[in-house]
Amino acid sequence: MTARIVDVEYHKLVDSPASGDTAGNHQWMAVLKSVAAYEFYRRQYHAGIEREQVAELLVLHAQHPRSIRFNIATVQQSLRAISGTGSGAYADEAERLTGKLLESLRYDRIEDIFGRGLHEFLTDVQRSCRSIGEHIARKYFYYAVVA
Repeated sequence: MTARIVDVEYHKLVDSPASGDTAGNHQWMAVLKSVAAYEFYRRQYHAGIEREQVAELLVLHAQHPRSIRFNIATVQQSLRAISGTGSGAYADEAERLTGKLLESLRYDRIEDIFGRGLHEFLTDVQRSCRSIGEHIARKYFYYAVVA
């Protein structure tokens, strides 16, 4: 959901100046508040609302519970707990895709993401999450038909 929220604001983020845009700052403040991240942002950055820092917090921050990276790490831990695999192996495709996405989120910098295009990056994240969800559903929720 965080990827969708940030993606919806993407065009406003790109079209507004980097700083000094009061309307843009209010929009990003509303986004932060909508995902319960405003107070955390203020404690973390000690400055005005900057679009790159908002995106960095909501996409790449390792400790904030609303960031994409935090949630993908939680999915990976949960899948490994269910399957019983260690940190070096993957039990199935959902674990592999989760690990691949998490590594990207760990090593990418917000500058790299903006350089490639935030919208494209968030579209890829959403596509990966859909695929992970489909693999989880197939493995753990669908019943095999016995003839």
